[in-house]
Amino acid sequence: MMNRSNILCHRGLWAKKDKQNSFESLKKALVEGFSIETDIRDHDSKLIISHDPPKNSDKYINFESLLEVYSTLNCKKQILGLNIKSDGIAHEIKQRLSDYDVKNYCTFDMSIPETLKYINQKLIFLSRMSEYERDTEFSELCNGYWLDAFNTEWYSESILNNLLFMKKNIFFVSSELHGRDYNNQWKMIKNLLPNDQIFLCTDFPYRAEEYFND
Repeated sequence: MMNRSNILCHRGLWAKKDKQNSFESLKKALVEGFSIETDIRDHDSKLIISHDPPKNSDKYINFESLLEVYSTLNCKKQILGLNIKSDGIAHEIKQRLSDYDVKNYCTFDMSIPETLKYINQKLIFLSRMSEYERDTEFSELCNGYWLDAFNTEWYSESILNNLLFMKKNIFFVSSELHGRDYNNQWKMIKNLLPNDQIFLCTDFPYRAEEYFND
């Protein structure tokens, strides 16, 4: 079994890719009870939601707008997965999260020097693991691992069980995010359930909910 709050909608709940990271898609995911993954960077001295550096004509969402919706909807059980796209914004992120009393979040994808800043700010963070990043960096300090697989599901059952034994959360990047079929990966994940330490970031949250609760 996997609760909706353990499923992170990749850039919100959308039907067309041009709606990724839109205010509507992020809000819809929260309304439906899912957690979300989204991209945070700075622009014109503000924190915004955008995967790529915005152009002058681009529309973007202020990070505070998302936090306001999260707070208004009382989404305390749902995780805000914050994929950090800019350096030097740890203090600002901490301040904004504090302003809206958001405690159920995680930050990830920072460089090693930037991660040290997040540690110093006492922010919740995930370490990355992939076929190119096998070492469990900051294993004693991180809240869990952002488990990626660019080319193939490289991790074994023993690797996953070891992370779970360490009482670390595992955030799986679903295979379709890299253009692959997700069936084998999801089968592997299902064998680990039920477990509240297991999370999945996916483009197909409804399919995931049906599969893991069947």
